[in-house]
Amino acid sequence: DGKFKHWREIDIEVTGDSSGALQSNVIYAEDAYEFNIKMEDSERHEMDFNVRSDFHTYAFEWLPDRIAWYADGRLLREKRGGHNIPKLSAKIMMNLWMFDERALFGGKQIQNNRFPMRSEYDWFR
Repeated sequence: DGKFKHWREIDIEVTGDSSGALQSNVIYAEDAYEFNIKMEDSERHEMDFNVRSDFHTYAFEWLPDRIAWYADGRLLREKRGGHNIPKLSAKIMMNLWMFDERALFGGKQIQNNRFPMRSEYDWFR
């Protein structure tokens, strides 16, 4: 299986361009040769708190006909139906990643693009 053959990705992202915003994504592909922007359905969410400071509860609910994204119990977005709600299993990842000089993701300012980087999780279920 190539990386794009069965791509199922649902994200809540803290990006490098703003401490006051989150991004929600669903990325779905079948037999794709390489990444294509049509695989992605993303929305940016301006928050009334610093998403990088203190602990917050981020969640998504994945059901056969919809995906809902939450921050601190507040519904941010709900996607119903459509071709890119994953039907097959997926994996859960929690990670940090650096942008290269092109800054293809996360905005051109990428002020968090430096080491050391740290991410801390109080609990996961």
